[in-house]
Amino acid sequence: MVTIATVAGITGISAYNLRFYEKEGLISVPRTKAGIRDFDEATESRINAIRHYRCAGLSLAQIKEVFANTDKHEMIIGVLKARKKEMEKELAELEKSMAYLDKKINIHQERLNEEATKLV
Repeated sequence: MVTIATVAGITGISAYNLRFYEKEGLISVPRTKAGIRDFDEATESRINAIRHYRCAGLSLAQIKEVFANTDKHEMIIGVLKARKKEMEKELAELEKSMAYLDKKINIHQERLNEEATKLV
């Protein structure tokens, strides 16, 4: 039996969020006769997809739409391409910010080195 705690540990998604995803209909978790959630491979695969979609910035509504329309390939491609384009813009901005931070680190490192040289 694969419990909610085990899946939470493996995926990094909290048990609270897994229960929420189940409540929202994003996942359907089989249960034992005692009513305990017993995550199967298909559910774990779906959770993995949710994790990646969420990391990519898709909303729960968008994920529901993708899951509900698995045969509407053009629609899914459109949703995913639009988000990818947004991510590319965000990545470009992050790269600019990282370059700026590198520049500032170098400036301050040079100043620190100059101060250390003066002390010698």
